Amino acid sequence: MTFRFRGARILEWRRVQADAARVAFVRATESVRAAAARVADADDQTDRAVNDYKTAMASPSDIGTLLRYRNWIG
Repeated sequence: MTFRFRGARILEWRRVQADAARVAFVRATESVRAAAARVADADDQTDRAVNDYKTAMASPSDIGTLLRYRNWIG
């Protein structure tokens, strides 16, 4: 007669559940890191666009270009 732990099936099921939870946690963590990287990149692009806009507004303008756009809009 061999000894069989009565809760072995439940213990194995809990181990499987814990492994699945660990995998889900790792995936979620990687997803958060990727999203944070995308947000940082978007922030950098926004800052670059603001600086480009400020530079363009501070530079001297060609009156012909301004009049052409004014006529095109109106």
